[in-house]
Parts: sequence; structure tokens; C-alpha cells
Amino acid sequence: MKEQQYWNKRIAGAAQNPRSFSKSLNRLLHPTATDPHFDAAEFAIFFQEKVQSIRNSTTGSMPPVCHRLYEFTAVTARDVEQLLSRCPSKQCFWDPVPTWLVKSLSGIFIPILTRMINVSLATGQLPASHKHALVKAILKKPSLNPAELTNYRPVSNLPFVSKLLERCVASQTSTYLSKYNLFPLGLLQSTYRPKHSTETMLLKILNDALLATDRGMVTLVVLLDYTAAFDTVDIII
Repeated sequence: MKEQQYWNKRIAGAAQNPRSFSKSLNRLLHPTATDPHFDAAEFAIFFQEKVQSIRNSTTGSMPPVCHRLYEFTAVTARDVEQLLSRCPSKQCFWDPVPTWLVKSLSGIFIPILTRMINVSLATGQLPASHKHALVKAILKKPSLNPAELTNYRPVSNLPFVSKLLERCVASQTSTYLSKYNLFPLGLLQSTYRPKHSTETMLLKILNDALLATDRGMVTLVVLLDYTAAFDTVDIII
């Protein structure tokens, strides 16, 4: 009964978000199988060795840094209210109160959250409690063999407040990168930018292919996948 209530609530909450609705429906219809004989230590060792191997093979390949973002702008209560309204009602084991309660009592929590976020932005520090995460290894695809460690990816479940702060930082960072044209692909960067997505990227590729066809040209598409791209980002905490 509780599982049914959970999925009813989750699907109903995603009704206005096609992407979230499709993701929830896919997880319901195709549950991810896990292999119980892998313990936490085995997963940790595997992912640590994988990242270290990638670091060793790419040492010295990063371009020099020519721009720096030295400070963030303080957010207003209105900014936090808008972010809170767009956040999914997810929560973590480390959250002191449920996310749905924070959103339902936004008038009480918004001034507190605004203060917490601005202190972190001004000092460049994050409370130790917000750095904790529950890490779960999931199969990259349901069809993959669950007995092979290489078929898993680690997913971190972070506290809600840290995710809210992350959205504030991401918004300001994206604005900065756009202002100084620092995205790796310039105007063709399709991810991590407002009003850009996989859909706009596919439309761009399709349009270019059709124009090339009209000119009698051949179109070749080269697809590259960076392994453990986010896991190899240097983060100083």
C-alpha cells in the first residue's frame, strides 16, 4: 500500500513536467535490478580506482585558467521563493524536516533559507552537514549485467538545502560563463544553459543535416562520451 501511495504521489507531482513524468514512469515500469553480493567497500574501491586511473591518463591536459569568478551575488527572498517552487519534493536521509513541509510552510522557511544561502555565498563555505550524501550504485541501463561493477554508476542523494544552494550557484555561474563566452562550445553549448537542451541540440543537428543535403553534401555525426566526466572534476572542500 505504501509503495502504491508513493508512486501515485510521485507521478501526480510530475504531471506538469514531461521529463520528470517520463523518468518516473520508466522507473516504475522497468525497476532496476541490483546484485546483492557487492558491498559498499567493493563499490567504493572500484569507483576510486576508476577515477584515479582517468586522472593519471589525463594529467596536464587541462588548459590554463584565464578567467576567475571571485564572488557571488546575494540572493533575495523572491529568488529563493522561485527556486523553491521549481524544486521537486525530494528529500534525503540527512534532511531534518521533509521537503514537502518546507515547501508548504515557505513563508516561514524562506527567510531562513535566504540567510543560510547568502552566508555560504559570502564566505565561500558550506556547513559540514550539507556535504554528506547517501551514495547509491545503480545500473546504467536495466539490460546490463548486474554482476559486473563496470555497469554501475554512483548516484549521490544530497540534503535539500545543499541542492537549493547548488541551484543558486549554478544560475550565477551559467550567467558568468555566458557573459564572457566561456562555454567550451560557445554559442553551440546545449547543456547547462537556460533554454537549451537535448531537444534544441537535436533540432540544430537535423537542420544542419537538411541544409547540407540540399547542397548535395554528406553529413557525418561523431558522438563522444566522456567517462566519469563529473567524478574527475577537482573539488576543494
